[in-house]
Amino acid sequence: MYPGISKDGKQGGFSLLEMLVAIAVSGILLLIVVRFYKDSYRNYSLQEQIADRNQNAYFTIKHLTELMQQAGSGLPDSGYAVIMPAAGSPPHASVVIGTNPRGGSQVISQKVTSVTKIAVDDTTSFGYATDVLVDYLNPATATVKKSISSFIAGPPNAPDTIVLGSAVTLDTGDVLYAYKQDTIALSGTDLTIGGTVLAENVDTLEFRFYKTDKTAATTWGTMRSANIKVSARTPRADTRITGDQYRHLTLKMGVLFRNKI
Repeated sequence: MYPGISKDGKQGGFSLLEMLVAIAVSGILLLIVVRFYKDSYRNYSLQEQIADRNQNAYFTIKHLTELMQQAGSGLPDSGYAVIMPAAGSPPHASVVIGTNPRGGSQVISQKVTSVTKIAVDDTTSFGYATDVLVDYLNPATATVKKSISSFIAGPPNAPDTIVLGSAVTLDTGDVLYAYKQDTIALSGTDLTIGGTVLAENVDTLEFRFYKTDKTAATTWGTMRSANIKVSARTPRADTRITGDQYRHLTLKMGVLFRNKI
């Protein structure tokens, strides 16, 4: 006998039992499909988060390494604090770092007294710089930092001009170096450089600095190398794991300062 056909051969409907069985089977199948979809989506989302975390961690450590390698490159090694780690014992959670973005420098060809405008061969090599380091030929005179107020482009085949924020007196042989100073630090889980967010979901940032004999260094004059440690995490917590429920990736990198080798 076929479902829905009565004994006398007349067309009949499904019985209540048949309906309940059909609903139960459909419900089980629907539950399996929904569960499979949720598991697949969660696994896909987790893989995306892990990929983002890995990319974030590798980008961060690469960028910080390149920035640290620039410290002191194209700058005078005359005791000026190009790198200033946060106060306290290592590891340091933040650092102030100075760089010469485009290697700009200018040797003073004649003495000038109490001036704010300095002629330079090409201001483009001072691009992105916010200050200049004034390195005096006389070793008894300490290197100083002067802010840049503006740049003035000269006519063809003539020098450009840097306008300083305060007057300076220079002698023949003194040198100006382009200089930019930024603070590298964590703001919550945002890695910032000069106040601009470089990367998100970074929960550990550590710097250690060393002398030639590998003992800890806290001043630029004694620094020869550095170790950087970065830990990035997935954007969202995963309740299936213990601890803080984030999946972490920790990377470390050693750096030799170029003008200290």
